[in-house]
Amino acid sequence: AILNALVEVSADEFDIINEQFTPGIGILYGTFVALTLDILYERQGKVQENASVEAALLSQVTQNIISLFRNEINMAREATQIIADQ
Repeated sequence: AILNALVEVSADEFDIINEQFTPGIGILYGTFVALTLDILYERQGKVQENASVEAALLSQVTQNIISLFRNEINMAREATQIIADQ
């Protein structure tokens, strides 16, 4: 009711406007969604890669600590606790 008072458009004019702008808006929206999903997918890949690298490095450090302090159990326990706290 409020819009009718502000803008009066005949049915033919509305159809012309609708036919002109609707496809463009659809393409614009589709492009926006596709770009957003691409960015999110790329970020997810980076997060997975970083998590894998960090897990591998923690495993390697743990193995090195165990090898270094094989004969010193208390030192090995403290060092591995530090790693676990990470």
